[in-house]
Amino acid sequence: MTTPARLQYLRIKKEHPDEILLFRMGDFYETFDDDARTVARELEIALTSREMGKGHLVSSAQGEEMAETELLGQLQQRQEVLG
Repeated sequence: MTTPARLQYLRIKKEHPDEILLFRMGDFYETFDDDARTVARELEIALTSREMGKGHLVSSAQGEEMAETELLGQLQQRQEVLG
């Protein structure tokens, strides 16, 4: 069984498969799955996991709401370098 938040994330991600999806979870923005691995690697932040349904763990990386602009700026800079 998966959570409603996970279903919403997967639906949005399916519509935008080539974009990094920052998903608001309370006071944080999180990324999941391959996006989480990319963000964690590129921004050198911790890669963790989150339970999204009973016994279903997914990769997760998160940044504080106040750091949203900085987080997006760092991702854009990395995109320009890697582009």
